[in-house]
Amino acid sequence: PIYLEKGIGGMPSLLFEGDDYLESDLVSIMSGRNRYTVIMVMQQSDESSKQVAFYQGGDSCDGGYAGVYFKDKYVYGFACGKEYTRSFVYEVGKPYVVIYRVDGSQSDNVTMYVNGEKYGPVARDINVGSKGSGIGYGGGGDYFKGMISEIIVYNHALNDVEIQDIRAYVKGKYYFDS
Repeated sequence: PIYLEKGIGGMPSLLFEGDDYLESDLVSIMSGRNRYTVIMVMQQSDESSKQVAFYQGGDSCDGGYAGVYFKDKYVYGFACGKEYTRSFVYEVGKPYVVIYRVDGSQSDNVTMYVNGEKYGPVARDINVGSKGSGIGYGGGGDYFKGMISEIIVYNHALNDVEIQDIRAYVKGKYYFDS
């Protein structure tokens, strides 16, 4: 990705052009866990194909995998390959905050928030494998096209107060409705 000094909200961002990605070492944070939260500040620049923004896990449900992707003007969260929910129709070129929360202590364990709108919770197989993770790619040519300014990962499921605090932080930092 290309580093931009002034990206989303005038803040530093990484520009993904649809053929690049970052490998990340979130295995130590997420592998084998059934409680975690991922927060991403992103802006898509092209809607021409499925585009994975974040991915963690294995190759199949046996390996466990989870992530967030954009497709057909919706934001999807997935766990074990199943689309658990999709957001409202988003706009290309508009920044979004996506919060992906997994709480294995509940039967309806996966919730996604997109700019404050809540989707879920729903029940999914959420055991995340240890085969790697990436930002801006998820296999199968599903590269992200756009900017990502921030990714925050917690090794626990944030509660409602913590989610409100994160939204306030992001809104103040990037100057848009989160």
